[in-house]
Order: sequence, then C-alpha cells, then structure tokens
Amino acid sequence: MTKYIFDATSIEKQCYYLAVMAIASRQIREKFPPPQAAEIHIFYAYEDQEIHQTLISVAVQLRMIDDVLIQKSRGREFAEAIVGRLDEAGILSLREACNKIIHAREIEIHLPAKPRIVLHGRKGSEVWKAELDILDFVSNAMSLVVAYDEDWDLQ
Repeated sequence: MTKYIFDATSIEKQCYYLAVMAIASRQIREKFPPPQAAEIHIFYAYEDQEIHQTLISVAVQLRMIDDVLIQKSRGREFAEAIVGRLDEAGILSLREACNKIIHAREIEIHLPAKPRIVLHGRKGSEVWKAELDILDFVSNAMSLVVAYDEDWDLQ
C-alpha cells in the first residue's frame, strides 16, 4: 500500500490562519466599528470566505490523514478529541467535525466573541446541527497532523 504524503507544514499553516482569523476578528471589529469606516466592512465578507475555504480544506485533509492512521491502528485519541457539540446533547469529535464541515449545507461563522462555527446539514431524512469551537478544532487538528508527521513509516 502506498501512503499519500501530506504536506504537514501546509496544513499547520492553514490551522494557524484559522486561529489568527478567529482571534484577530475581534480587534478588527473593535478598531473599525460601523459606521466610522464603512469601507472596512468588506473585511467581514473576506473573513467569512477565507475561514470557510480554509476550514473545508483542513477538514478534508484531516479526514484523509485520520483514515491513514485508522488503517494502521494509530491516532484515534486525536480524532476522538471533543471540539464542539452535535445537536443539543451530543459531543462533536474532531473526526465527526470534519465530516460535518465537508457535508454541511450551511455554515454560520460566529465571530468575534467566542470564535465558533455552526454547521447545518442533513443525513438522509435527519436534520443535524453542529457547533464547532474554532480554537479547539485548530488545537486538536495540529495534534493529529503532528502524530501523522512523526510517523513516516506507516507504509
């Protein structure tokens, strides 16, 4: 079996960008409140778009990395880390968060207070809602990437 070699540095950078965007959002909004600098509010559209695209890219790669680690019976503690809430009472693991990000029909980005993302979707006839803490997601994503990166002999 051939192992697809992921660029761990690239994924780490994307995680860094997610964290920076989530944290910097508050400062940008405090510095440029409406209507003082109406032209700066285009940043909000860019911010949402960049977070959305980066989140999907990271989620796809993490799922693939986790699949590789599962085949070798490794990395489960990282993929099972809790990064949010599924529906009202369920926990959202890192792996399940990646699934929800990939399959979401709607993504709501909530910044700047507590950086989180609310995902809405459907599995069959069941409607689901997941709430993801961006910084918990990033922290646990980094742990999974490091576990993968340190184990080059998975073939």
